Amino acid sequence: MAFGDVIREAASPYTNPRGIGGDANTIWHCDPNSDKIYELSTTDLSDIREAASPGAAPRGIGGDANTIWHCDSGTDKIYELSTTDLSDIREAASPYTNPRGIGGDANTIWHCDPLAEKIYELSTTDLSDIREAASPLASPYGIGGDANTIWHCDAVNAKIYELSTTDLSDIREAASPLASPRGIGGDANTIWHCNSGADKIYELDAAAVTAPTVTTQAVTSVEATTATGNGNITDNGGENCSKRGVCWNTTGNPTVADDKSEETDSFGIGAFTRPMTGLTPEQHYYVKAYAYNSAGYGYGGQVEFDTPPAYTVHEVEVSDGIALTDTLVKTPMLFKSDGLALSDVLVKTMDKRVTDGIAFKDVPVKLIDKRLTDAIAFKDTLVKTISKVLVDGIAFKDVISYLKNPTKLAKLIRKLLQLEGIGGGKEDAISYERGPTKLAKLIRKLLQLEDIGGGKED
Repeated sequence: MAFGDVIREAASPYTNPRGIGGDANTIWHCDPNSDKIYELSTTDLSDIREAASPGAAPRGIGGDANTIWHCDSGTDKIYELSTTDLSDIREAASPYTNPRGIGGDANTIWHCDPLAEKIYELSTTDLSDIREAASPLASPYGIGGDANTIWHCDAVNAKIYELSTTDLSDIREAASPLASPRGIGGDANTIWHCNSGADKIYELDAAAVTAPTVTTQAVTSVEATTATGNGNITDNGGENCSKRGVCWNTTGNPTVADDKSEETDSFGIGAFTRPMTGLTPEQHYYVKAYAYNSAGYGYGGQVEFDTPPAYTVHEVEVSDGIALTDTLVKTPMLFKSDGLALSDVLVKTMDKRVTDGIAFKDVPVKLIDKRLTDAIAFKDTLVKTISKVLVDGIAFKDVISYLKNPTKLAKLIRKLLQLEGIGGGKEDAISYERGPTKLAKLIRKLLQLEDIGGGKED
């Protein structure tokens, strides 16, 4: 059974049961239609004895085996009655104008008023207001319990509540047996209840609060230093949970004393997620979901996961060249004899020193942004790539390097002239036909730079 479930029921002594209370061994009851106070049997809920009420509209009653607290909405008064003959011992004005529910024990008085929509604790010394708080809803009609427990009912939303003795707030709730709950009382382990719509007296299940039941699901969105923990509260233990989260460690069987990710509020049954941060890359972890209520922590089963390696960007420095980082850039590939095509590949790095050629400073990679004419112009940019097609020039693939050697250079130039169909020459001389001015200027410039020749226009 669960909190608020009916254990047993019986017809009330009269037609309009409004107030009830007592403890495990005693039941006090009142009815405004009969204007009477009753003691009922805890065995079969029948009438043991009765007496006239102090006023004409008895609405609330409670207490324990040795004490009776009573209120009357007609006189707007609070009373202490004798357990011997149910007569008035003392009385005082109620905190507000419509006292409806009262209960407690020898050392505690709980009281409620639907016009004020408030719950009160009253002094057992002079019956005055000690503290008060708003009721859970707008029609607080019944209240009772003992020093450590408050039972409460609301006529409009037809619910039974357990309230906190600390701040009078709602701890847990359940539907009442019928639509007109008017009186409630008892002790920590017993609930007596009456309903004016059904004209009945009930014993309800107090169902002690237990730690919540929680399950743990697999961890998701796993990164090198972060992940997402997943849990589910399948049973709140009889009251809403005030905390829920996930905890983890690297040794197994984690608890809230280990690393955790937690949120606080009022949580019922349902799934939840929590972010896990500050993880270590390439580490094996153990994880449990958990939730907390007044009975303690409930943990789910243990799950495990591994974090992947951390991704880092490595910077590599080329000797006498450019420091490069891994990124996606364009690199030249042979397309046709008079131009270059570019394709997406992983950036290439120079693996040989450029000698007797163009010297580079240690700066970001260079980009060719002009056509080759007499010389090559460079500008500083993030990566090195040829951005325009070489016209009347040489097509490169990846990197070109050569050693200073006139014979090899001569063979290279001669081969170029032969490929272009404009000359060639013998081993010790290079000849070409007059006409391709740009090519001739390029070759003559190369010869002059190498200090191995040059010549005139022809």
